[in-house]
Amino acid sequence: MSLFPALTRDIDVGPEGPAQVAFFDLDRTLVDGYSVLPFLAEAVATGLLRPGRLFAQVRVVLESGQGGLGPLLEQLIAGLRGEREADLVALGERVFERHTSARIHPEARALVRAHRLRGHRVVIVTSATRYQAEPVARALGIDPEDVLCTRLVVNAEGRFTGRWYLPGCWNEGKRMHARAWLRRHGGALADASFYTDSHEDLPLLERVGRPRVVNPDSRLLARAAMEGWPVLRFRGRRANGESLLRTGLSLSGFYGSALAGAGRLLRGGSVREALGDAVATWSRIGMPLAGISLRVTGEQYLRAARPAVVVFNHQSALDALIIARLLRRDFTGLCKRELERDLLFGPAFRAAGAIFVDREGGGLAQLRPALEALRAGQSLAMAPEGTRSRATLPGPFKRGAFYLALRARVPLVPVVIHNAVDALPRGSFMLRAGTTIEVEVLPPIDPATFNAQHLQAHADALRVRYLEVLGFQVPQVLPAGAAETSDPMPLAS
Repeated sequence: MSLFPALTRDIDVGPEGPAQVAFFDLDRTLVDGYSVLPFLAEAVATGLLRPGRLFAQVRVVLESGQGGLGPLLEQLIAGLRGEREADLVALGERVFERHTSARIHPEARALVRAHRLRGHRVVIVTSATRYQAEPVARALGIDPEDVLCTRLVVNAEGRFTGRWYLPGCWNEGKRMHARAWLRRHGGALADASFYTDSHEDLPLLERVGRPRVVNPDSRLLARAAMEGWPVLRFRGRRANGESLLRTGLSLSGFYGSALAGAGRLLRGGSVREALGDAVATWSRIGMPLAGISLRVTGEQYLRAARPAVVVFNHQSALDALIIARLLRRDFTGLCKRELERDLLFGPAFRAAGAIFVDREGGGLAQLRPALEALRAGQSLAMAPEGTRSRATLPGPFKRGAFYLALRARVPLVPVVIHNAVDALPRGSFMLRAGTTIEVEVLPPIDPATFNAQHLQAHADALRVRYLEVLGFQVPQVLPAGAAETSDPMPLAS
């Protein structure tokens, strides 16, 4: 399954195996915009960086007349002298949660997945620091060891010295970092791809076998036209006027959905059944009004296995609506306790018969109401992660779903949601028009195959299956053999 078959076609029919390496720039390539901007904004807001110092650093660069990325980074890095690295790590995680996670390009995610499915190795090479890049890498299933970036020097006390390791990972430095990585892991630039938006990356772009230009600046666009390099255009993650209009239309669809629920009540249905009809109706009319379509494979497994424990990977607030549309009726959901106290959604979830549990503590005993619902013929929908994941990378799975399926003697049906986060990212209230959400329903798992003493092992194995379906396989690494290793690089002051 591919959401962007035209974009990934040359990867899908190209050479396979770990000898192929795909290098990706970060800003304006993997993510929409510049990751440093929300980073600096959060640094100022939290007091890690004083506005006066920031403005002074920018002024120094402007007055020097040097221009370019390097001088600005030099000033910013020098301004961190004496700050704790732990504070910057925490800041990077917060910036990713609040800003960057919602700005990963769907097209970039599709390219990374296509490369990985062909057994290629995927590497980020960026002028940004690891505090910006590593959270994105984890969300895309890229090992932090495969993040080539500007590395800052930290002293024995865990504080920045204001220096960085040479070469800085920009301009010619990117080519040097890429070559050093290939010497360590095996491979050649001639077998590599490089995706970037900036003419400043020409030293590496000119030397790879498959240069790929993404949302290019004017100078890179002109060079790409001269060289005949492919130019890829990503739509961008920012909500536009169409998204605003369609979100409004989608919300207006709640009125029709409420009428459907009211009709069920008038026919003698329960409040739970009425709410179920309302949610299912909205998912059928509200999503199209929002310009969002659903592409489902394996839906027959949900019809064949009822009641069942239906598990899904949780990445967006739309997940519950997707599951409601798939299951339609005779089901309830397992929800985190915080939702019960939510002023907007709490009453609706309670009326629908949702079962609330504590994410931390409480143990398996709190699942007794869910077990009773299954034994009464209701299917149960739950996210084994317990909370929403970052982008599309599933978090650790808990064992509760397997415990319930085993005790109730009902099948467990895995539902893999590929990209609901593209339609409604975490922290956003704006639906993004034109998104197609891919969903795969996997064959039911017979509870007779479960070992009651190893439920967590079953949960871990299921997460591995999700990683495979989502394209997060870890590619085979070529042995370094007698590959040349680089000497330690000197420090810049």
